[in-house]
Amino acid sequence: MQHPHSPKTCFVLPDGHGLGGVTNWSIQQARALTKQGTRCEILEHVNTSLGWKEAAPPELSWRTIYGRHPGVARPEDVPVYAYYYGASAPAVMVPNYTEGAYAACAAVAMRQPESIRVLGFAHTDQGYYYDLLQHYEPFLTLLVAVSEEIAEHLRRLLPHRCDDIRVRPYGVAVPERLDRTWNKHGKPLRITYAGRIVEEQKRVLDLPRLAERLEQKGVDFALHIYGTGDTEPMLQDAISRLPASTQHRIHMEGRARTGSMHAVWAKSDIAVLVSDFEGTSISMLEAMAQGCVPVVTRVSGTRQAILDGLTGLTTPIGDVEAMASGIAALAMDRAQVKTMGRAAHAHVRDHFGIEAYTAWLANLIDEAWSKAPRATPAGFALLRETFEAPPPAPAPYVRYSLKRFLGKVRKRIHQWIN
Repeated sequence: MQHPHSPKTCFVLPDGHGLGGVTNWSIQQARALTKQGTRCEILEHVNTSLGWKEAAPPELSWRTIYGRHPGVARPEDVPVYAYYYGASAPAVMVPNYTEGAYAACAAVAMRQPESIRVLGFAHTDQGYYYDLLQHYEPFLTLLVAVSEEIAEHLRRLLPHRCDDIRVRPYGVAVPERLDRTWNKHGKPLRITYAGRIVEEQKRVLDLPRLAERLEQKGVDFALHIYGTGDTEPMLQDAISRLPASTQHRIHMEGRARTGSMHAVWAKSDIAVLVSDFEGTSISMLEAMAQGCVPVVTRVSGTRQAILDGLTGLTTPIGDVEAMASGIAALAMDRAQVKTMGRAAHAHVRDHFGIEAYTAWLANLIDEAWSKAPRATPAGFALLRETFEAPPPAPAPYVRYSLKRFLGKVRKRIHQWIN
């Protein structure tokens, strides 16, 4: 058990608490590390645009952070974020994925570098992550790649930090033995997508195209889509333009609550992923853990997780026809679905189990804290000049409540900065 004044491990949820692989991973690992005796805290940036707030798991230490532009920071937000981050120190920080979160860590490391170590995770094989880590590299203690493809790119980008780059795909909870069934001939093949409903990266508008091609190939299927996102109206419109017989096969399930997807995967036959890019998809691993066969685009993380034709199928990005053909072949051979599902479960159990992953992460946290502090250099730009535009302003009553809240802490923030 850690001493109360020893460093905590702080996982940042930069865009609130909702469905998402990084969010689920952060909560899962905070829970697992806490059970092992590591003091953990979740730092949640409230995203008022969601319109609701999921309850925090009662067994976790949870700190809610309010700002005017949750998820994306403007310069005036950074002192607010940094105040809260500094209040959680001493800590090993995992800022995850937004510029505001990294800028807040940089502000703390500028003022009190001995109180903080920062793990820079590259969660996705994407230019945004590479630009983020390259800019904030001076104060990052270690850099973590979630796939070998990402690690290779980071080594080329930051050759002077090669010794500080660690590689490990995520770990997921895996039942020791499967207790499930797969739909046989005479019942629709149950296909599930779970993730953000966005076109950039996730290419969700390929899902109705996939459904249309499956219908044309005579496949008996039901497609269940879990998640929410900005592209949801466009996706609904695309579905409405399909023939009625295809529309009836598609079910928009909305937002899935944290922890509910294990049961969904356990009754699904196929997990689809049509992304342009990923890191190592957590939803793919979670589906495989429950014996659900992944049929996914050939993105980062798949070459380590999927033995093509044995534990799942991979297809070229954007090739809906190839994906439909692969699923159609499985629909004709339901015994193969069962065989591949069992092989997927065994592969994830042997190579991506949560227990081994959590032990590795605990050691990584210890290693990070044992290293010398890395102070933010003088004159360092806390935010890049080309930071993204903030989301739309919140509703008037939210603006008013945030204004009152920020007014209450303004003096304390000013004192902390000065």
